[in-house]
Amino acid sequence: MARIDDCTWIAARQTAQGAKLALGEMIASLRNWDLFGTMTYDQRRYPKERLWGDTWVPRVVPGDRAKRDFLGWVNDGSGALARRIEFVVGMEYQKNGWPHFHALLDVGGLDDGDIARIGLLWYARYGYDRLEIPRSVTDCAAYAAKYLVKDISRGDVLFSKRLAEPLDVVQRRLPGQRW
Repeated sequence: MARIDDCTWIAARQTAQGAKLALGEMIASLRNWDLFGTMTYDQRRYPKERLWGDTWVPRVVPGDRAKRDFLGWVNDGSGALARRIEFVVGMEYQKNGWPHFHALLDVGGLDDGDIARIGLLWYARYGYDRLEIPRSVTDCAAYAAKYLVKDISRGDVLFSKRLAEPLDVVQRRLPGQRW
């Protein structure tokens, strides 16, 4: 016979899984996501600090600085593509304390060289990135549920400002109109 604590834990876990799937599907339906992205920092590019004795470790990029770096990259990427990039991104921390990002990006459609253009912007400044074209909306939902939703409780999920704008308004915007 199951104890009440076990039943409560099971119910809470099932509720959390259902919430993750629902929120993931909602995020997937917000835009026609063009790219999945994972961005990390190259720790060798950052100043080192003495841990003890002759042991030196890279100074960890703090979360608020990492968020500014990501937003700056989106802004510069928008300029490089000459169109606004909309995003949902979860920032999580590796075991060593370094932040990295998992993002869904709507770049307004992909042209030849777009992935390389914006990928090189991150690489040149911060480290490594992997940008991929999603195979399906289901993939977007699963990606959002796995990486983005788990960080909401920490406040490490960023949504672009115009993400709430209805998709039909975005699609009606003419080239050259203000973002």
